[in-house]
Amino acid sequence: MVREAAGGTGPFCGLPALPGSAYCARHRPLCVVSSGSAAGRAIAEALAAEAEAPEPPRELRHLQPRALPEPQAEERPEELRSLLDHPPPARGSELPE
Repeated sequence: MVREAAGGTGPFCGLPALPGSAYCARHRPLCVVSSGSAAGRAIAEALAAEAEAPEPPRELRHLQPRALPEPQAEERPEELRSLLDHPPPARGSELPE
């Protein structure tokens, strides 16, 4: 299906995969890098540096963790309940502490 969508030349060559691999003999050296090679070490260093980046890329900044404000002690429970998806209790009923 992917091959047909790409005009008959898709990303799969159709050759059988090597035993224990997801790639054929022709594509394995193109797609797999040995972790002990210079290229493998460079890729590992780049991934480690990316993982240590202080900020996500601009298009992913919305995923940054944010601190939620804690309720202040002087706030009344009924005011806090109005912020939740629960309707406030009927007037005159007791609120749990």
